[in-house]
Formats: sequence, C-alpha cells, structure tokens
Amino acid sequence: MRNIYLLLIGGLLLSVSCKKPNNPGPGEKPLEPMPRYVSKIANAENEFREYAYNNQHFLTQYASQFLGSGGITRIVTNFTYVNGVITKAESPGGRVEYVVENGKVKATKYFTQNGTHRTTINYTYNAKGQLIEWLEHIHNPWQNEPVETKQVYEYHADGNVKRIEQFYRNLVTDPFTSTG
Repeated sequence: MRNIYLLLIGGLLLSVSCKKPNNPGPGEKPLEPMPRYVSKIANAENEFREYAYNNQHFLTQYASQFLGSGGITRIVTNFTYVNGVITKAESPGGRVEYVVENGKVKATKYFTQNGTHRTTINYTYNAKGQLIEWLEHIHNPWQNEPVETKQVYEYHADGNVKRIEQFYRNLVTDPFTSTG
C-alpha cells in the first residue's frame, strides 16, 4: 500500500512539474504576452493617478487625486474617440478638441470651462513623422501673457530627442524670443 501511495505522489509530482516549454517548434507561432496597461500609479494612499481603457485599449478616463492645503482634490478627464481616433478630452476645467489628419494630430483647440476658445496649437512633423514644431496661438491673452509660444524639437540620428527649444512673442509681428 505504501508503494502505491509513493507511486501516486511521484506521478502527481511528475505531471505538475513537466510543462511544455515556451519554445516554439517548427511551424509554431511563439506565445505572445498579454498586453498590460497601467491602471494606477500611487504616491500615497490619497495621492494617485488612475487610468481606465475601453475594449480597444484606448485611454477613456484619467483621474488625478492629490492632497492640498484645502483637502483632497480629484480631477477626472474623459476622452472621446470616433472610429479609433481621439476627438475630445473633457475635465471640470474645460475641454480639448483634436484635429487629426492622416493619423497625426494636426491641431489641438483648448476651451475653458465656460466654452471660451483659449488657445490653438498647430503641430508640424518631418518626413519621418517626428514632431518638429508646435505653435500655440493664445486667443485674448491675459496681461503680460504672450500671444504665441513655440517649441522646436531636434532629434539624434537614432530618433531620440536631442533638444527642445521654447520661444514666445508678445505681438504677432514681433520675432520669437527664446525662453532659455
């Protein structure tokens, strides 16, 4: 009887310890890992960022919660897509509308909480599809605020960003001035 138990235990151990290796054989496709998406990044119990996605794995909601002098603040931004292309992001502070052409964001339009068109940013790409410049026009700028800002991107040969320069101008007729 003791030998039967030893054989059963030995057989059980062999059956659970012997697994098919993850090395594909000839004509077999390798197993692809399941994609993983960040759902929460926490700095503390009451300070974190949360992310929610739809079935196509597009970001549909971003929530930021933090502790300030007035207590806990939570800001939620919701994202809208049409045919797999982002069209809008909305939060209590306002909304952003995206203008997309040929799969690239060509412009973003920012509106305040009351619907006032605050800024428009136009994006320029090089032949490799890399962002090389964005130009922001500020509609009805506040006192001492520029009417336009610009960022210019330069890349290394391997495609990594080499330099970002920032500029501004107080009148559309003025030349741009570097902020650096």
